[in-house]
Amino acid sequence: MNNSEKLLEEGTGQADESDTLAKDTRDTQIKPTRFPRLKRGVALVLRWTLRFLVVFGLGVATVILALYYPARRQLILANQQASNLEAQLAQVSEQLSVSQARTNSLEADVESLQEELNTSDLHVTLLSALSDIIRARLALSINDFASARVYLASTPDLLEKLALSMGDEYLDVLSAMQVRLAQVLEEIESDTFAARSDLDVLANNLIQLEVECFLTNR
Repeated sequence: MNNSEKLLEEGTGQADESDTLAKDTRDTQIKPTRFPRLKRGVALVLRWTLRFLVVFGLGVATVILALYYPARRQLILANQQASNLEAQLAQVSEQLSVSQARTNSLEADVESLQEELNTSDLHVTLLSALSDIIRARLALSINDFASARVYLASTPDLLEKLALSMGDEYLDVLSAMQVRLAQVLEEIESDTFAARSDLDVLANNLIQLEVECFLTNR
């Protein structure tokens, strides 16, 4: 092979290398611009998504600031008020309990006082009947029949009150005393001695009744 052929082959090889380089350069330049619309679409979607997320985040923040925190504060305040009301209700309930206890105690005291009053009233009734009988006995001792009848005028009613108030336990005794008093009123003028004896029996019965019912328990 002579020099000219070598030069020709070298020139051909260099030309092929230049064509290859040019082709690679064209391919490199073409590749970045092969999908421009797709990239722009993706970028647009990303921008709108980002904008949406920003707007959504601002909306959530606005709702939290405008609604959640005020509502939470109102809820806390309402709970505090409810707690205060419960404490006041408990205090009122305690006061009512104390007042009820005092009322019950007062009612018990009133009942006790009423019972004592009733007992005292019966005692006074018995003493009044006893006083009438003793004074009538003294009047008969001097044959003052009129005064004796005056002294015994209210005695039947007193014995009737005792019979109705002292219960069945003393009903027979008091009934017998009422019968004996009726006999006294019939025999004051006709049989003064018997009348005086009956009055003595009535006085003794009343004294025994007083001791048994009003003095022994004390």
